[in-house]
Amino acid sequence: ASSYGNAAKRELGAFLNREDGLRRAGDYKLPIAVWVRADGSLERWELLGGSGNTDTDELLKKAMGRFPGFKTLPPPNMPWPMRLQLTNRMAG
Repeated sequence: ASSYGNAAKRELGAFLNREDGLRRAGDYKLPIAVWVRADGSLERWELLGGSGNTDTDELLKKAMGRFPGFKTLPPPNMPWPMRLQLTNRMAG
């Protein structure tokens, strides 16, 4: 399950890094919970906290609405939700 979590975090992080607004949002750390269907699509997700910046949180919500799902399929007995920490660190 943890190897799936790592793969999912990489896929989601790569998608979010292509989102212009989020890429320019500066540093953030956002804990989220995701529920993934057997086909890799998102069943649902929720923010488990905020970044401290409501604009960044709104950008993330919009981006998550466009997320096409995971290419890596979850294992059949994966417990849900899966918790991920999304981060963006700008180079100093």
